[in-house]
Amino acid sequence: MQYRPYNYRPQALRPPPKKRRRTRKWLLVLLLAASVFGLYKLVSGSALLPSSLVNIADSSPKPTSIEGRYLFSGTIVLDRVVASEAGSDYSQPFSGMASFGDFDTGIADLECPVTDSSYRSVKGQEQPRFNCQPDWLAELKKYIGVIKLAGNHTYDMGADGFTETVERLQAAGIQTVGHHNPHIEKDNCRVVAMPVRVQKSDNQQEKGTLPIAICAFNYKIIFSPEPGEVEVIKRYAKIMPVIGMLQAGAEYITTAGAQQQAYARKIIDNGADLVVANGTHYVQNSEVYKNKLIVYSLGNFIFDQTDYETMRSVAISVDMAASYNENVSKWLALSAKCNAPAREDNCLAEAEKQGLTKINSKFKFEPIGSSGGVRKITKKADATLQKAIEERLNWAQVAKELGQ
Repeated sequence: MQYRPYNYRPQALRPPPKKRRRTRKWLLVLLLAASVFGLYKLVSGSALLPSSLVNIADSSPKPTSIEGRYLFSGTIVLDRVVASEAGSDYSQPFSGMASFGDFDTGIADLECPVTDSSYRSVKGQEQPRFNCQPDWLAELKKYIGVIKLAGNHTYDMGADGFTETVERLQAAGIQTVGHHNPHIEKDNCRVVAMPVRVQKSDNQQEKGTLPIAICAFNYKIIFSPEPGEVEVIKRYAKIMPVIGMLQAGAEYITTAGAQQQAYARKIIDNGADLVVANGTHYVQNSEVYKNKLIVYSLGNFIFDQTDYETMRSVAISVDMAASYNENVSKWLALSAKCNAPAREDNCLAEAEKQGLTKINSKFKFEPIGSSGGVRKITKKADATLQKAIEERLNWAQVAKELGQ
């Protein structure tokens, strides 16, 4: 018997050579298609494979949201009795700060120039002038990342003293907003790099900074808005969160006057997301206007006035959150350009050039009362004082209107 291989077919049953080549070609195409489909199923996680092999392409944690928690506190004057009581211990006035909890940064109202002048204020002066020594700044930076300079005492060392104050604060890593005279700088808004926490899908987080505009105005005693001055806010509010800060109002009264109210509401009318005001040395009322929070006066945070009202204040805790997306990613990348030492940057213009849009930020607020200021170190209020401060703020009604 003649030997034939197992796959032997008589010549008459074999396909022509050309047809065999076409068959092999289609088999290769089908094999390639099956391989590609199998790889797709593997990467997409739909294949019936061990969990360790599923989602290989998507295994790294993804950003899901950004969050920031900030503490807005009242008047700080590191001079006169505050300075003499502390001596050379520059941490002393801040030794109660831990009682307020954890924050990404603080924003405060510094009511004194920071210069190396030998001038010292003396308590009892009819028209006091303040000067805070640069030695305070290392401790101040631990708790405060942004300083409002739109105050009625920030020019106590003159124009040169104000310039030196800005330079020294910036050199210490503290961003500054506002001016003693709101008419000198045509634009009283500054884009600051506010620290945020980028939350990830694996419940971890990383630090970043987000550009936020803070528009600060001193309309106390001798200044009032000039045409177009407050309206500058609109350009910022169109594409980024805006916080309004205001210095206004008659001193040592518990309720904001009509003029204070008009100034604060005008800031909201032009696009600010909230207004934190100060300057009366007393805690005053708060309100909701156009669904936005206005706090009219925070009172003294660290100061040497010693009567009951001037030794209590309120700090406002502001929680900000937003979902993460490509727009947010671009804002975070831009933020490095938003802390120029000379208070001049192109952050807003660059954001407009890139076509960035306003982040849909959600805000939540909490008043935190405090007591002290000198001799009695500033610390979080006890339950009795907290209740009294919330009553002054009319906080139950405000929180209800805010939906909190």
